[in-house]
Amino acid sequence: MKNSFKKWFSVFFVFSVICAGIFASPIKIKNGYKDLNWGTTVKDAQKKGYKLSLLSGEEAKMFQNQFSEKVDVYYVKATEKNLSLLVFVYYKEKLFCVCESLEGKNFNLQTLKSRYGDKIVPAGDSENQYFVLDDGNNLIATLTLTGNTNVLAFIVDTSVYEKLLPETADNSAGAGNSSDFVKQFDGLAQKLLQDAKKGEKASYAFLDFSTDDKNSVVEKYITDALTEAVFNTGKVKIIERDNLEKIINEQKLQSSGLVNESQAANIGNIAGVEYVCYGTIKEIENGYTVSVRVVDVESGEICAMSRANITKDAYLAGIASGNSGSSKKSSPSAAAKKTQNSLWVCQTSRNEFDGYTTYTFILKGPQNEYLFMGYDKNDVPSKSLVRAGVNWGSTGNWDYDKIIGTYDFKTENKGTVSKNFRYASWSKDTGWKDGKNWFYFSYNKGESARFFINLFEDNNYLTIRHDGNVRRFQTMGFWETVEANGLTKQEIFDAIGNEEF
Repeated sequence: MKNSFKKWFSVFFVFSVICAGIFASPIKIKNGYKDLNWGTTVKDAQKKGYKLSLLSGEEAKMFQNQFSEKVDVYYVKATEKNLSLLVFVYYKEKLFCVCESLEGKNFNLQTLKSRYGDKIVPAGDSENQYFVLDDGNNLIATLTLTGNTNVLAFIVDTSVYEKLLPETADNSAGAGNSSDFVKQFDGLAQKLLQDAKKGEKASYAFLDFSTDDKNSVVEKYITDALTEAVFNTGKVKIIERDNLEKIINEQKLQSSGLVNESQAANIGNIAGVEYVCYGTIKEIENGYTVSVRVVDVESGEICAMSRANITKDAYLAGIASGNSGSSKKSSPSAAAKKTQNSLWVCQTSRNEFDGYTTYTFILKGPQNEYLFMGYDKNDVPSKSLVRAGVNWGSTGNWDYDKIIGTYDFKTENKGTVSKNFRYASWSKDTGWKDGKNWFYFSYNKGESARFFINLFEDNNYLTIRHDGNVRRFQTMGFWETVEANGLTKQEIFDAIGNEEF
């Protein structure tokens, strides 16, 4: 669930008794907004006394660009003290999203909880961004504080919201749904987080979890998924698996199986991390029970432990049924495994009138930024073209100023490369042509596509710094995902050669 809300942010609220009184009546959050349940209509809102005005133009488009299907956005006349803006969003004439902005002073966590409930957790590194959870630890709202005088809340019916995210369509079209599988670990990941020492991000090492039948494929696949879920919280630093395995091999240490806290602390001490995660995987009907322990390397003691039941995805189900192309005791081929572990997803769209098919490959980062390659495959090959770049969290025709400027790329083999980028736009429906469902991306004139595709090809992981933020992407499996969608390297490079920027 958490990856679906990577765009959301959060906030601290009023500590003063006066402001606390403003929020004496909390919002239902999970079931709706005040006296309106999710799924109610515009007429229902009007009967309750709400005055609604349908938004149009750029204001409505800003909301529309967040969703894969048409929604109706209404401005609501706010009557509550300190409520400066209220917006209702409807899908198929039913309420599923509310955006409200409050203005005041001395906002803090106490008054935040008085309005939105007690289940509030930090969202990443910022002190001004928070998630609101339900009793099952699913994200249902985000809160953002500007200074200590303004709060922006984004509240949704998650059962509808997730279906309307643009990336939902992308996932269904991709070679695999590894990001959906990772989402199952979000609640478990939150329970494993420990405070960093010296005020910095906590550093973690993940040892391969153990299965009863020593199934190394399942062990690594599930360990990777949990590692990614913890990394996606934005609160930790994780030692690269290759570096950890190198240390383990050099020291002849045990990295999986019956690891105890003493052995885990020893490995963590040598690796130079503060915490080590290890655990067991037990197969149950249609899934696995994953039990995890976290050892504080300094004290050698267990500081956290939890478990969760995980449903098998298509890859794990294939292993269990013997349809994965390899036995339970053996690993899949490197290419097959890379494709299965790839986080790249692809959406295609055919334009019969102009005679071309648009392929849009998207790789989501830990927040709402993503890497992208777009390919307009024309029926006349000489007219095909390729674009590639990075979207720094901007959609539609707004926030483009966040995208332009200098980007620093930290690669695995060639150090850090810096590029100054401008911006262009791409549509998942019409490719290089303007159309709906489009977004801005950064590029460097004359070499953008080649530059980015080389980065995707040469690095399993890529770290990018821009606009004061750092994002890490798991780029492995790019070409395998391209080929899984019926394309070849050669035709991509041919299309790049047709028309450079």
